[in-house]
Parts: sequence; C-alpha cells; structure tokens
Amino acid sequence: MWPRAATNTAAHPARMAALSVRPLRRGESASLRAFFSALSPAARRWRFHGAVNELPSAWIERLAHPDPHSEAAVLAEATEGDEARPVGEARYVADGAAPGTRELAVVVADGWQGRGVGTALLHALEQAARRQGVQRLFGDVQRDNLAMLALAGRAGFETSGHPTDPTLVRIAKQLADATAPASGRGR
Repeated sequence: MWPRAATNTAAHPARMAALSVRPLRRGESASLRAFFSALSPAARRWRFHGAVNELPSAWIERLAHPDPHSEAAVLAEATEGDEARPVGEARYVADGAAPGTRELAVVVADGWQGRGVGTALLHALEQAARRQGVQRLFGDVQRDNLAMLALAGRAGFETSGHPTDPTLVRIAKQLADATAPASGRGR
C-alpha cells in the first residue's frame, strides 16, 4: 500500500534535523504514547476535542493498530543523529455512514507547528486515500484551531459549519482522482 515515494525526507532548517513522513507501523504504541503525552493541553484538546491529560491504554492500542483495509495513519519523525522521534501524526478512519468517505485527524508537536509538518502529513494522507480509492476526506476542527483551519484551506479543503456543534468547523475535500473503489467497511 505504501510506495517508497510516500516517505519524504528533508532537512529541517530550524532544528538541523531530518524530517520524514512514513506510514505508522502496527503496534507503535510506546512512541504514540510518548508523542501524545508531550503535546500541550491545547494541542491534545484540538486533536481529541476535549480535555485529555493522558490517553487511556485502550485508545493508544486502537491508534497503534489502524485497519489496513479502511484506515491509514502516518507519522512525521525528526531524526537527530541516531534518534528519531515523532513530531506529528495524521490518520483517517472509515465513516460507516458514507462508503468512500473517511474522517481525518492531524496533530503536530507544538515546537514543530508552522514549519510544514502538517502540510507533509496531510499530503501523505491524501496520497494514501487516493491509493485506497477514497472519494472524500473530512474532519471536524475546533473553531479556535486557526492553524489547522489555515492548513486545510491551503490544502484545498472547503469549510462549513458543523451540522450539530457550533464549536466545530467541518473541513472537506473531494478526491476526484481516486482510482479504486473504497472499501465500504466502517467502524
């Protein structure tokens, strides 16, 4: 599912670290736990739409094991010397109500925001979606998460009010060039 081209590496000028985006490997629970724990309270609230101090083990395990038939997850890693650590994560999951539609989420470590990490993650996620034949990506963004709303706009997502929650903005993008039918499997 992931050709080599889905992994992009570039030097990060501000930190002199190599940044790469790659598929999440099933079972990377420890690195996900460390990544989410290191996020600021605001970043965790924006990602999980509520106050979350520590993710329950069941959540971590679920996040670490995406269904390869209907989900995708990518990590952005910064490598300095021999040490690589996650600095961003993005994923999509099946929307059981609409075959061919996936709900996405993106989060970037606070110190790496505004440096192209979110753009790289979203691009990798869109590539995976097209390969899986996904026809539409959408996400719900907290209204005060201006950086994510700006990123979505630059990436060609349209915005609209959330159908039931006035604190959220719905972002959506049609993937016109999806090449294969998306699995109808959902959660």
